[in-house]
Order: sequence, then C-alpha cells, then structure tokens
Amino acid sequence: MKINLNDWRLDRQSQIEGDFEGFKNEMSFKLIDGTFWYQDESKSLYHYAHYPEVKIYEKGGYTILWVDKLNDYVSVKQTTGIESQIINDFEGWKGDAVFELQNGQTWKQDQYLTKFIYAFKPKITIVAIGNQHIMKVKGDFVKVRQVK
Repeated sequence: MKINLNDWRLDRQSQIEGDFEGFKNEMSFKLIDGTFWYQDESKSLYHYAHYPEVKIYEKGGYTILWVDKLNDYVSVKQTTGIESQIINDFEGWKGDAVFELQNGQTWKQDQYLTKFIYAFKPKITIVAIGNQHIMKVKGDFVKVRQVK
C-alpha cells in the first residue's frame, strides 16, 4: 500500500541499533534512543542494513516505522524490553530450553522450535509483545516465558 507521508505526523527520527534484516512476523527493533518497538502486522521483506535511519510516524492511532534506504514501512507498537547476556554457551532453540541470564533472570522457551545456533555467552534482547515475550539471539528469535 502506497502512503503519502505528508499526511502523517513525524513522532521521532532515530536509527535501528545494530543490524537490520528486514521485516518478519514478530520482529522487534531497538532504536539508538533506547526505545523498543515490535512489528504489528504480517509482512516479510528482506533488506540488510547496519544502523539504518528510521522515522516513526503516527496517524489516527496507527503507527508506522519507515526505513529510509528501504523506502518501505511496517506497522509497529512501542513496547518494553530488556537486554542481558546468557551466562553459558547458547546452542539454539530446543523446544524447552532454559536460559539463565547475567541479570539473574531465567527464561524458558515457550514455543516449539528446534534450531541449532551456537554462540558463546551471547547478548540477548527480550521484548514484550502483547502478553507474550520474544527473545532475540544473533538475529533469530523465539517466544519465551520468565521462570525466575
């Protein structure tokens, strides 16, 4: 859908922190201003950029994140998030994996997904999406729930 951005109110200009790999369902974005956002619509589009510039626009209760070099947008909602680090080796998603974090929290995989990804004590991001949480590790993500 083509939109005229002149009809929208610019809420903020920022950059996505780190690598951006396009739009995927349940994708989350951390901006360099410290805010967390999640994709609120089903849309998939691959585009790689490092720290891309973005603009957040609002109109009538609808919020979009516009990625400048991509010249495309996705519906988003602002959310809360935490960043920490897994205290041991990460070997991917195993269906019921448990993750102990450096901040003292423990999270458990809450979605059946098996995928091997190895990382030594990786940094993670967990964001709230509605009443669920998504953990992002090395650009990959899965639903999780806090157990401690």
